[in-house]
Amino acid sequence: MDVAARRAAPEDADVISCLRAAAAHELSGARAGELLVREGPFPSPPAAEVLVGVVEIDAVVVGFVEAALVELGDGGALCRVASVYVEAAAREVGAGEALMELARSWASDRGAEGIDVAVLPGAREAKNFLESAGFAARLLVMHRPLAPGS
Repeated sequence: MDVAARRAAPEDADVISCLRAAAAHELSGARAGELLVREGPFPSPPAAEVLVGVVEIDAVVVGFVEAALVELGDGGALCRVASVYVEAAAREVGAGEALMELARSWASDRGAEGIDVAVLPGAREAKNFLESAGFAARLLVMHRPLAPGS
């Protein structure tokens, strides 16, 4: 089994669109997922540079990553992973690791000081995956829905 991540090419657009729809479907059923899906991949601040990458298993695209290089107030840079998704049948064979390594390498080459990835509350599998890759929580975002007109 050959697992390889690379920058996306124009011919990957259709499969990325299908994977994005699968990710949205999966997220929409998760706690707080619907709002995240509606928010879109790059809510704020606007990205200076963007990476779109794919991972293939035996030359078949099974996942994607979207990351942005965000300038910090002091002139530094941070990589923000806006979306990362691997088809369920392709998980636990190194595809996610390959995507995150692609993002890490891309960010490092551009002088980023670190990488942020959002994880939904209750997404234990994603949290465990990221922790095993060296990530640690640095920020919790709290949310309170408002009734229309309140």
